Amino acid sequence: MTAGVPCPDHLDARDLEEDPVLIIDGQTLVVAIEKPKVAKTFGDLADTFVETVFQSGAQFRRIDVVFDRYFQNSIKSCIRKWREKNTVAIRRAVSSRDVPLPAKWENSMAHEGNKEDLAWFLSQQLILQAPADKVIVASGGWSRVFRP
Repeated sequence: MTAGVPCPDHLDARDLEEDPVLIIDGQTLVVAIEKPKVAKTFGDLADTFVETVFQSGAQFRRIDVVFDRYFQNSIKSCIRKWREKNTVAIRRAVSSRDVPLPAKWENSMAHEGNKEDLAWFLSQQLILQAPADKVIVASGGWSRVFRP
């Protein structure tokens, strides 16, 4: 994408417009974090996720975290099913911070309902733990109504 385009090695938020926004792909961050070795519950995972978001956005006043939506009739859904053909998807509802993390993380992430629950849960935790000096926008994955 950047072939032939001069790109700086590092870009500081102060080098951008007056009020820059950091946009984070929420599911990509979940994949990057994986299942933290010290995390026992979804609350522990959420704390790692939230800490990573706020560390990444330390120089930004506004942080947007965007999660994928999971539509049954889409090309992405077909590709996801093809990738996960050798994985046994196990349903693990994320209903609170105390729910234990699954032993087989890949099997849990293979289930679309788990991804939706996790997106909702992490968005909720992000908003609840947001510092007063930050504007947090979380989108996607909202299959439920959020009430803080």
